Amino acid sequence: MPSHGANGRGDVGTRLASVARMTDVVALRARIDELDTRLLELVRERREVSREIQAVRTAAGDTTVSPAREQQIRQAYADALGEHGADLAAAVLVVCRGRH
Repeated sequence: MPSHGANGRGDVGTRLASVARMTDVVALRARIDELDTRLLELVRERREVSREIQAVRTAAGDTTVSPAREQQIRQAYADALGEHGADLAAAVLVVCRGRH
């Protein structure tokens, strides 16, 4: 049976370790937030370039979407990130097409 000491709250070392873990989690979540901000900036930039490509293709009488190119992108994401990479690529492609 674990000893909870006179105050019934458990060992001070255990509590300190728990606080340290939570501090680590808070710091790591802050890092995730920073990375997400950078990802969003990159996706916005990608969307702008994609819209430029769409304008060029449309002006040339072509379609705005190239299925073969989109498949290449989905495959590259899957190769880099595993099976769900293709799902991420599909989401990025939808966002970057500029359709609302």
